[in-house]
Amino acid sequence: MSSNMNTHIERLAGWSAELDSAQLPEDVCRAATRAIVDTTGVLLAGAGRPLSRNVARMVADECLQGDATMFAGGASRRSAGAALANGVAAHLLDFDDTSYDGIQHASCVVLPAVLACAEEADASASDLLAAFVVGSEVSYALGRALTDIFWQGWWTTATLGSIGAAAGASRAFGLDRATTGHALAIASSLTFGMRTILGTDANPVGAGMAAQAGVRAALLARNGAEGNLSTIEHPIGLAAVFNKGKLDAEKLGELGSRYSLVESGLAFKPYPACSGTQAASQAVGELMKKAGIRSSDVKSVTCRVAPLVAENLRYPNPVNLTQAQFSLPFAVGCLLEYGEFSVRQLRDNVLHSKELRDAMSKVVMQRVEGIGGAEGAKKYPEAAEIIMELTDGEVLKHHVLAAHGMPSDPMADAELRDKFMGCALEAVSADCATDLYEQLNGLRSSAAVRQLFSRTRAELLESAR
Repeated sequence: MSSNMNTHIERLAGWSAELDSAQLPEDVCRAATRAIVDTTGVLLAGAGRPLSRNVARMVADECLQGDATMFAGGASRRSAGAALANGVAAHLLDFDDTSYDGIQHASCVVLPAVLACAEEADASASDLLAAFVVGSEVSYALGRALTDIFWQGWWTTATLGSIGAAAGASRAFGLDRATTGHALAIASSLTFGMRTILGTDANPVGAGMAAQAGVRAALLARNGAEGNLSTIEHPIGLAAVFNKGKLDAEKLGELGSRYSLVESGLAFKPYPACSGTQAASQAVGELMKKAGIRSSDVKSVTCRVAPLVAENLRYPNPVNLTQAQFSLPFAVGCLLEYGEFSVRQLRDNVLHSKELRDAMSKVVMQRVEGIGGAEGAKKYPEAAEIIMELTDGEVLKHHVLAAHGMPSDPMADAELRDKFMGCALEAVSADCATDLYEQLNGLRSSAAVRQLFSRTRAELLESAR
């Protein structure tokens, strides 16, 4: 980076604007592509749910028509509106990926922002890929530098994601270094989000608002608005206000030499719920499969979980689906009753059925310190131990320290494809889903982004009529 870039914002902006996309390492491109594929599938599955449709109607009332695809209904709007609607849909099912660099869901914020801006700018698929890498890596670098921010109660998906979205949006628009700096400064000054939103509609709405905030910051900077370029390190800036002054500036300097998409990796979810449910759900599923257990065979299931899991899964008796995605009894109850936990179970009639409620009543969650040994909280933040008592008196035990899909046990490409198809088929035909999957796996091409979703948009529009 140039020596005349003195503030952290200027350094982030310099890397974002000047990254040579042709020189991106192959493993970075592959990791980014996997994240884009996964997030797009989850977005499609979430776009048909009531909250997504309601937000899309609001956007349609408030925003002009444009070139950015709005997946809820398939219409096209201006970039800021499309980013809001698609961000809501991408996080609505809580099925999107997680990064433990800041414990955040950056993809569901960054992808809606960069996709909307790339379509509006008539950018190429390779531009979209580069913009996604930029937005993601800025979010994750901030997560590493401000790692304690999560423990203050801030919801880092919005707090840091909106800044990453601004970086990605600026790159998709082709803004220069100075303008990108002001976009990041504006976004940094507008960050928000507290973890009190978990289990409420404000959770997916917050992801959409963060995506929209990043787009608006880029648009404002493009039109001449300026921000405080020292807003990260300022005495009353981001680190001071959000993180009690703690900032590991060296982590920000790693941009370009260390890619979180590869080095830290992303956790892709097998189950459509908070990442805290994943290890426990896997453990229960493996026990049931190995022993051939049915719900009627089970007397009780005790889930001993790491502190982070207990902190986030705060709804033992959820009254709606949003709460259910932060409920371990719901996730485990689905596995007991249906032998699976997928988007098919995210239905009101399932949540309120007597059969599921009976299964849920067998599940107890216990917070336990030190699962996984002395380094457990750091190495295995969402570990779980399962004690299953059967009706015949037999007691079975199993534990999962890191769920399948975590960076230490990644999903294979074939598994990720199956997940994408299962999600996409909630919205479009099998032929359309297959075509989109293949196009998304070829993002290093010069094809126009607008063409990527032309068939998908047509099917969504037709089904909305």
